[in-house]
Amino acid sequence: LPLVVTIGDLDLSHLVGLPPRSVEEVYRQSVAEDLLQHRREALARIVERGGLALDLSTSRLAPSLIHQYFQIRDRRLV
Repeated sequence: LPLVVTIGDLDLSHLVGLPPRSVEEVYRQSVAEDLLQHRREALARIVERGGLALDLSTSRLAPSLIHQYFQIRDRRLV
């Protein structure tokens, strides 16, 4: 049972949410949104194929992994 964990990039998420102040920032935001979209699509493909995928911030990493482990164990997947 594959479990893929990615650590979300808060800088990218923050950048996407800011109003652009220049053409350069529009391009940066476009690239940031593209990277985030590719990450979402890759994780969705893993889930579609029966794997597990989590995209977490560093502050949620340990508690979320423990919770995921208990869910896997309770479902008798391991």
